[in-house]
Amino acid sequence: MNTQEFLTQISAASEERKILEIISSSGPLKKLEGLYDTPLDLLGSSYLDNPYLRNALLQDLSKDHFSFRSYVKALKGLDPEDPKGLSILSFMMALSIEVEEPLVQRNILYPFRNHFLENREESFGLYCYLLYFALPFEDYPVLKNYKTYTKQIQEAAPIEHFPEQFSLMQFLFQGNPLQIGKGNSGGLSTFLLQLGKALTNSMEISQVFTLSLRDISQERSTYHLIQAFEPNHYSISIPFHPGKDPNFINNHSFLKAMVSVVLEKLKLNPNIYHVRYLNDASLAMAKLAQEKKRSLVLTLTPDPHRSMVREDNLRVIGHGYREGIEKIHKIEVGKKLLEITQGVIGIGGEKAKERLLHYFPELNLMPRNKPFQMISEGIDIHLPIKQRMDIEKVLLSSKHRFSIDPKNLTKPCILNVGRLHPLKGQQRLLEAFYQSGAYEKYNLVVIGGNFQTPNEAEADFLNFEQKYLKAHPELRGNYLHIPGIPNNTVRLIERKINGLDNSDFPNIYFCSSEKEEFGIAILEAMVEGFIAIGPKVGGVSTYIEHGVNGFLGDSQKVSDLEKSLREIISFSQGDPERIGVLKKNSRKTIEENYSMEAISLKFAEFYRGVLDYEKRK
Repeated sequence: MNTQEFLTQISAASEERKILEIISSSGPLKKLEGLYDTPLDLLGSSYLDNPYLRNALLQDLSKDHFSFRSYVKALKGLDPEDPKGLSILSFMMALSIEVEEPLVQRNILYPFRNHFLENREESFGLYCYLLYFALPFEDYPVLKNYKTYTKQIQEAAPIEHFPEQFSLMQFLFQGNPLQIGKGNSGGLSTFLLQLGKALTNSMEISQVFTLSLRDISQERSTYHLIQAFEPNHYSISIPFHPGKDPNFINNHSFLKAMVSVVLEKLKLNPNIYHVRYLNDASLAMAKLAQEKKRSLVLTLTPDPHRSMVREDNLRVIGHGYREGIEKIHKIEVGKKLLEITQGVIGIGGEKAKERLLHYFPELNLMPRNKPFQMISEGIDIHLPIKQRMDIEKVLLSSKHRFSIDPKNLTKPCILNVGRLHPLKGQQRLLEAFYQSGAYEKYNLVVIGGNFQTPNEAEADFLNFEQKYLKAHPELRGNYLHIPGIPNNTVRLIERKINGLDNSDFPNIYFCSSEKEEFGIAILEAMVEGFIAIGPKVGGVSTYIEHGVNGFLGDSQKVSDLEKSLREIISFSQGDPERIGVLKKNSRKTIEENYSMEAISLKFAEFYRGVLDYEKRK
């Protein structure tokens, strides 16, 4: 994609336009240095408050070991009372990690020892810096707050490995695989858990490590550095302070430091690192793989590109400054990852592949023998569930938020499963459920969210939900909200709901997301007998054919969801044979194309191909 053309379409004020020009230039360092008399003036400037400029300067300085020497000397003039002092130190500690040299000496840090405060990003950066370079902690009172993490990391026992087979590390930077449906944990968490289990059952792969982040700014539950999901599938939980930086632009160096320290303590060096996001966390792991001489695999999706051009004529869409600069940065990260990676996986079929080749022309420039394959995600189709459940008790339970009225148990269900977030559209769905009048024929069951310690997005929805049902009392008794629960329990609820067989109308799974890269929860509902409706935008259209095995619809506005609800209810009226055919097609689609058993074999073969490619190269 031509980012220069996109740049011209960004609506920006003069100062914002200047930032865009500096970032997109070939030498941000020279441009910034030309604006200030001394290195300390530059480090303390308002420009460095911009995470993208800050990151550009960091990358420029780390390329040349002579360029940053004047910045190290300038630290001697840093005043502990300078309001920018901690920010400058944090930047220089991040640079230290990038260049593998402790540039911030104790005599510089010590005067600031009481300025590092509890639960602040700068304090966590200090912790990572000292841990990475094995420097003493005792000078800094705030670091006592990290003793739980320090103890587990320092006492971690090496994990036995099996050199005759290869091992895999897969990264989950958003969400907790042990708390699916809560916080940021969604379908990818479910997929990686099931994929890890299936891969370790293969003859090729000895061990799988799923690495996720422990948000130390919020998480208060018992901490475990490493836990076993299955005999050879492990969860590694890296303590981390994400701050307000979901794309890791400011803190990727500290993430790299923490992961490096943990892997060193566990004596782990997996053969393959697999990243799945176009962000600076993935780029940090890519650099770590390079340093450790390991192979990198990248899952590539047409994001953010597809939101930057019109699908019909491929003309560039204009954006505001904040959104535009984020998209440009992601594209540049994608280019860097494609340079580094030893193998690329796309999600979907040939149509999705054509889209990737258009958006990422770098793919056409790769060596022909570099592995590049389209592999869809998948699910465990024949999931054995041993637990018992009285589904009527679940639907009627007052333990959850709201509940189904006993007289409404004869109604079918509209189900929505996933983390609570504006992009997932639960608020729009609840409004559409009321405004379309669907509540007269259906119950709505939402599963997802953390009720005890909600994050900001969860709290916003829970507050909206409470007010909306108060304003529309006719929804009470037709609406149930269950918190995030384990995947097996969700599947059992789906199975049991379809087992009720108490209505002429089918049960519906409604994915209200603005877009879905794939939609694991949709596949699971389809295989359990729900008629699924998903968004047109994203990867759902690669397996749902509208009106044949499910439905597709626009999902940006409440009115879009209303229209979809009315269409599917109209389709379902008075024709059980047609519903039966659609359900049969739906399950057949999943069984033939998206079983985890078949998908995991494709992944294992691809990983082996990557290692063979590295050997030949």
